[in-house]
Amino acid sequence: MSDNISLQNKTFGQNLAIFRKKRGFTQCELAEIIGISQSTLTDYERDKLRLHDDLIVKLTDALRISANML
Repeated sequence: MSDNISLQNKTFGQNLAIFRKKRGFTQCELAEIIGISQSTLTDYERDKLRLHDDLIVKLTDALRISANML
């Protein structure tokens, strides 16, 4: 699976949604994997919340990407 997608001029939340979909996860699935609610994940994808370090690590592990990609 190629990760060469245009992420320029996208917010963190938009990038998160792009990679979640590329990996084939629903919001519910990814939220369960990283230990948060689906509604909280929605807020991250809508840039309503800022991520903390521990959650960034969980997301990058689950999505198999580097933190820089987000």
